[in-house]
Amino acid sequence: MRRILGRAAAHLARGIGLWLALVAAANCADEVATTFTGEGLGLAGGGTLQYRLSWNWDGAAYSESDKAWVFTTDLGYEVGLEEGYLATQSLGLYPCIPVAPTTALGRVFGGRAYASHAINVDPSTVVAARIESIRDGTSELGVTQLPERGYCQCEYFVAAIDGTSAPGFELATQSAWVKGWWRAPGGERHAFETSLVLPGGNISNLVDGGDVAEPLRDAAGRVVAARVTLERRPAKAFDGIVFEDESAVEIAYAFLQGVSYSSVARWER
Repeated sequence: MRRILGRAAAHLARGIGLWLALVAAANCADEVATTFTGEGLGLAGGGTLQYRLSWNWDGAAYSESDKAWVFTTDLGYEVGLEEGYLATQSLGLYPCIPVAPTTALGRVFGGRAYASHAINVDPSTVVAARIESIRDGTSELGVTQLPERGYCQCEYFVAAIDGTSAPGFELATQSAWVKGWWRAPGGERHAFETSLVLPGGNISNLVDGGDVAEPLRDAAGRVVAARVTLERRPAKAFDGIVFEDESAVEIAYAFLQGVSYSSVARWER
């Protein structure tokens, strides 16, 4: 647990979460850019934006005998994920408005800060707590009205929740739960079933997915002007992890942050 808290403190220096009250636990990716070119992505005159959540299993193969997605990490460990749940809390966008750092926080986070990174109150943010399974397909998180503004980044936030998923799995003040196994090259399988209470997430640059052929529609069938799909990649979740050195709780933390860090936020219109 001491190592987990140390990692969380290190990640704090790279970004801030949705709520200032949770700043001390926010976790942001190394890849977040500090400068942008162009005007970002947005809707002329504003419009309706849909958020979707999805899983990308590239790099993994489903094993019927194991009832798990099996993949190999960058360090050569074979991993099987049998089940996993995340307590997704919100998605939101950050506008491309560079400002000079005039506060202590701005100085900590480098030569350029971005408006609203201290606390994201942008109208693009959708708060809709949901317990997700890695077995879920693509689903809608929510719909919101965007102002006329250029956006450069997307923030994904996960935090502990008490609740039950649609299939009936219960989280009891947990942010993540994962079950599976790992095997070192030439070694034996080691099973794990573990959970986490710490929050996590990521701030990633928006990727322009371009125009789609058919009108975009929300879950109710209404036309929307644009959508952002957050694509998580579980086969990348444990890259860099030396399993022999990790406790059960640290494996849960690695799963949450690895899935968050490997996510891609794709804008389509």
